[in-house]
This record gives sequence, C-alpha cells and structure tokens, in this order.
Amino acid sequence: MAPSKGIVLALVRLSACRALASGWFSTQCRKQPFTNSRSNDPVLNFVYWPISVILWLWHKALSFVLNPDSGLTWVLAIVLLTFTVRILLVRPTINQMRSMRKMQEIQPQNAGKSAINTRTTSRK
Repeated sequence: MAPSKGIVLALVRLSACRALASGWFSTQCRKQPFTNSRSNDPVLNFVYWPISVILWLWHKALSFVLNPDSGLTWVLAIVLLTFTVRILLVRPTINQMRSMRKMQEIQPQNAGKSAINTRTTSRK
C-alpha cells in the first residue's frame, strides 16, 4: 500500500526543511512538519506549490501505465520531476554561460583600467 499524497508531500517538505535548515529558513522547519494544511509561511510557497503540482501530474500520468499504489510510480515521478526542472532551467543556464563568457572577454580590459586607477590614487 502506497502512502497518501498528504503524507508524501509532508515528508518532501520535511526533507526540504532539513536541507534548508540553516540561516533564515531554519525557523520554518520547527513548525509542525506533518500537517496537511496549506502553509502560513509564504517564503517558499512560490517554489513548493508548483513543484508539488508537477510531481502530482507526473504521478497521475504514470498511474495510467503503472499501479498508482506502487512505489515505482513515485520514484519515476520524482525522476521525471528532476528532468522537468532541468529542462526548465536550460535557458537561464545558457544565458548565464553567455554572460560569463562576455565577462571573461572584457576582464583583461577591466584589469588594465583598475591597475591604472590604483597607480593614480596611490600617488596622491
């Protein structure tokens, strides 16, 4: 028998809280982690709810092919969630790499300017 959706989401939230249990996010994890109600903390809801929906949709899609009570269905849903998030992050990653290359191209120019500026300020 597979765990219910509420228990799985509560365990995912608890694991995320433990992973983020440093600094600013640590107070959220001390609150009741096994409640099935909507969180009153809006800090990570913009991430938590879309990820939960994507996981639930993958689980429902896989339930047409596999037994929905099987743990394999949840495992494959998590793997497909990972691929989905990676696909969604391809464009920002490419933009970040382009920006990094541009910064590397202009780095020698900036290094020369900063050396000139340090020489002129040290003479004063």
